[in-house]
Amino acid sequence: MATYMLQKTVMSFCTCGLLKLLPDLFFCRHCLTLRCNYCVSHEIDTTFCPHCFENLSSTEAKHKKNRCASCLECPRCFNTLSTRSYSRTQDPKKPPQKMYYLLCLFCNWRSHEPIVPDQPTSSGNWPVYKNTNDARILDLINYYKSLSLKEVFDKQRRSTKSYGRNYMHFLEKFGLNAMMARKRAGLPNFPMDGAAYSTPQLNLIEAVEDVPGLPENIFEAPVDFKNTTTLEQRFATPELQDENVDNLFPIRKHLRVKHSLRCRVCEHNVVKPEYNAVKFKIKHLAYYHVPEIKVIKCDPLQPGKSSQFVLKLCNPAQTSTIVSFEKLDVNTINVIREPRRLEGEDLIPPKQLPEPVTMTLNSLSSILIPEGEIKIAARDDTAEYDDTNEVNTDNDDPKFVCWRKGNKVALKFEVIPRENTVKGINVQVGFVMNFMYLDTMSHVINQKQPQSILVPIKVVLNLPNPA
Repeated sequence: MATYMLQKTVMSFCTCGLLKLLPDLFFCRHCLTLRCNYCVSHEIDTTFCPHCFENLSSTEAKHKKNRCASCLECPRCFNTLSTRSYSRTQDPKKPPQKMYYLLCLFCNWRSHEPIVPDQPTSSGNWPVYKNTNDARILDLINYYKSLSLKEVFDKQRRSTKSYGRNYMHFLEKFGLNAMMARKRAGLPNFPMDGAAYSTPQLNLIEAVEDVPGLPENIFEAPVDFKNTTTLEQRFATPELQDENVDNLFPIRKHLRVKHSLRCRVCEHNVVKPEYNAVKFKIKHLAYYHVPEIKVIKCDPLQPGKSSQFVLKLCNPAQTSTIVSFEKLDVNTINVIREPRRLEGEDLIPPKQLPEPVTMTLNSLSSILIPEGEIKIAARDDTAEYDDTNEVNTDNDDPKFVCWRKGNKVALKFEVIPRENTVKGINVQVGFVMNFMYLDTMSHVINQKQPQSILVPIKVVLNLPNPA
């Protein structure tokens, strides 16, 4: 399935000009256009642990350094560790005590290897191994924070110095005292008598001339790769980076974020996850609205000669649609269609969107597309396995329609590759697919009932050309 999704045979144009696969695009049902990852704004909703699904606020996650306090992962294979127990008897006069240790069910790694002490509780107050240079790193962070605050203080002092004697009158007249107080909230109390803000002194590191040398047999001694850590294992704990596998300690589980995607033009949500569930509240992917195109048959391509290929169209929506095709003009590839304007809402200026990417497709071959409109039935999961009641009532032209079944239809196309086509290089074919979309938005101007709107999609095919 992953290989099928990654095949770049059928590509679609986004509104910004980028060629993307259909599963990588979003469909904004307010603008009725395709959006890619660059045309939507990413907003973080919640932070959670992927194992225990505990939701944390952004402040709490920052305080815990984006790590879960209760879940640990294996330092070798990075799978979640499980807790196992055993009974230990220290004094024969006392009942046995239950102790707990960590075990990886995938690679059988145990917490006894790096000599992690066992804990008397299953929740486990497992020790956190810190870097020996934590104090130095904290001093550097505080030092650079003070430098940034000093820059803010100097900028404010320069901006207030030009007001002269009437500065207090100016603040009282325009009500800037409250605004300045809110702006200075969270900042330290700078001296207002004109004295400069002083940064704390930092002890400089002195260079050492006597550096221990390398062992003499470093280039001749055999390397034991089984006991040597890999780069992935070292990068997982950048503060330790031990070379021996036996010295690897459990790693706190990284936190994940639930982020919602919002259209940059109309500012409506395209993808919105649930707060306390894995499901999505809003999930407008292009894969659920735009008819899917697959290449199921292609004759051998010859330069300058007509060849036939068959495309299968699948309607993923719960309503029937009508599809028509147009030839793709190379000069209109980079023309972006303006989205529609909604009632009572003003669109954000186009400068909020990323700059359009200029696409050049000079090697497009000529194509003969089906004529007229082709109707595709709605998706019906129950009719997928029922062939008895299927009756074709559409007057299809056998010149263009090979077969149809349920919400799928196969269409014939003809392509004439260019004379200078090189064998072994894919032949690019482009066309515009117009499909009928049932608009159910109730806040569009002059819209009382659901309307059917024709939405154009620019498609480019990379047909294989055998050597």
